[in-house]
Amino acid sequence: MSEKRQIPIAEGLWTKAPDGSVRLVGSKCKDCGKVSFPTRGACPICFNQNLEEILLENRGKVQSCTVFRFKGRQPPGYIGGVVPFSVGFVSLTEGAGVQTDFSGYDMAKELDVGTEVALGLRKLTEDDSGNEIITYTFRPV
Repeated sequence: MSEKRQIPIAEGLWTKAPDGSVRLVGSKCKDCGKVSFPTRGACPICFNQNLEEILLENRGKVQSCTVFRFKGRQPPGYIGGVVPFSVGFVSLTEGAGVQTDFSGYDMAKELDVGTEVALGLRKLTEDDSGNEIITYTFRPV
């Protein structure tokens, strides 16, 4: 029997920082300063390709939040997991926006806009071999 593994939902979205914290990996345009997540090949503002890869802060504020309670109404790209689930948008300190799921709170209602949240990792689902598919998530602080 093979050993079960933890597999990122996509490579290159996050990494461990030197201090041991989980950090998202983004791009910063060396020409106009725009910070983006995930990394990009060209700046979404000035379209230049003069970008550097940076580690983003692991805290931000909720800009929007929706709680999905029905299995048939999943957002594009959602590959499974428990219901209810909470998704939305977080604005990071550097100005980058992150589409994310939210966890670690009572999903009886949405998170309020402006709620401070911190980055973490969580199991989203399992593949056919029983490996854990891991995604990033934001939790209220």
